[in-house]
Order: sequence, then C-alpha cells, then structure tokens
Amino acid sequence: MNRGSSLSRLRLAFALGVCVAALMVTGAGNRATAQQGQGKYVVQATERLANLIGKGNADKYKLTTNRFSLGGGWLNQGTKWESLFSITLEAGKQYRLLAAGDNDAEDVDLQILDPAGTVMKKDVKRDPTAVVDFTPAKTLRYLIQVRVFASIKNRPSFTVATVMAK
Repeated sequence: MNRGSSLSRLRLAFALGVCVAALMVTGAGNRATAQQGQGKYVVQATERLANLIGKGNADKYKLTTNRFSLGGGWLNQGTKWESLFSITLEAGKQYRLLAAGDNDAEDVDLQILDPAGTVMKKDVKRDPTAVVDFTPAKTLRYLIQVRVFASIKNRPSFTVATVMAK
C-alpha cells in the first residue's frame, strides 16, 4: 500500500469517526441541518486536522493508544474560548496540540490552561488551524480550549482538536 493511499484511508476513518460527534453538537444558529449536509463541515475540519496529524507524525509525534484525546464542536465566531476537554499531561513529555476548523473558519485559536486557569501556551495566529507544542513542567490535568476568532461571513464552524505525544 502506498503512503498516499494510507493517508487517504486515515483521513476517511478519522472523518467518519468524528461524524458521530458532529451529530451530537448541532445547536441553535446552525447554517445547515443534518439533513442538508452538515457532515460535510465535519469532513472539512477533519481533513485539515488529518494533515496536521501527518505533519506531527513526520516530527515523531503520535496519537496515544487507548487514551481519549479528541474533542470538537459547532462553534460560533467570536472571542469566547470554548472548553473541549481536560487531559492529564506528564511532566517532561513533549506534546503537540492541534485544532482545525471547517472551510468557513479563517482563524482558529487553541490554548492550554493549568488547573488554576493560567494560560500555559497558546496559538492565536490568523490561520484556520492551530498548533501548540508544549512540554509541561508538572504532571497535571490541563484544560484544552479553542475558539473560532474569525470566519467567512461570521458563520459558525465545526472545529476539532486533538493531542499527540512523543
């Protein structure tokens, strides 16, 4: 099997796995109903995320086996940070946190907070994806937050995030 075929299968499997989550996060203000094809936004975001995961793999980061490390949601554009999940990160271990929005997202941001609410590290550059490399000094349960700071015509965006480790 060639590398391109493997990456395509990874993207498809990842997108299909997240589709279930997308059906549970529909809410007020959606620009499309599930019957009108909301799943296409999940595919767009997960394709972007799959590209980031491939780059992480090239840098020796991997998704962790048998450990939750994925969250997502249908987010409105704005300055408000949304909490996706908390995860225990081990002191001294290298992590890469990734976030990606659908094709309407113009600026997706990601930040990591310690239990006291202190921002440990963040990516707030103008990009539809966010990447944060983080090596915690202490083993703690950290909160992962994202926001869609800008989007085309102020549309909501399906946004998904994950954690990889070396």
